[in-house]
Amino acid sequence: MVKVFILQWDIKYWLDIFLILMAACLYITVKGIRSGLYLLSGRAGEKQKFKKANLLSGAIGATVWTVLMISYDLLESGTTDLFKNVASALAGGVIFFFGINWIQRAMMSRSTQNADKPLD
Repeated sequence: MVKVFILQWDIKYWLDIFLILMAACLYITVKGIRSGLYLLSGRAGEKQKFKKANLLSGAIGATVWTVLMISYDLLESGTTDLFKNVASALAGGVIFFFGINWIQRAMMSRSTQNADKPLD
């Protein structure tokens, strides 16, 4: 983050570190899902609570993403094509919201399926 936003380095100087970090995050997440680590407790209402938290976190994430995209577009392009920039950022925010919610629910579902498998 420091290299990108504060030092404003070119992408060729930090892309390798970013890709290694993302690959490590993906590996740990997939390993956790395959191990069945992401489970809900068996208490009543836990699934509803997860769905509400999932929607809330997705909405917050999509809102932050949309605001950042609109602000970056306004800084880059000024006021030209303001409607186009805002509309594309809003469309991206909606796609981000549904995408992140689907990914979170798929992770929990898959992890639960893997946890229910008998141990070898």
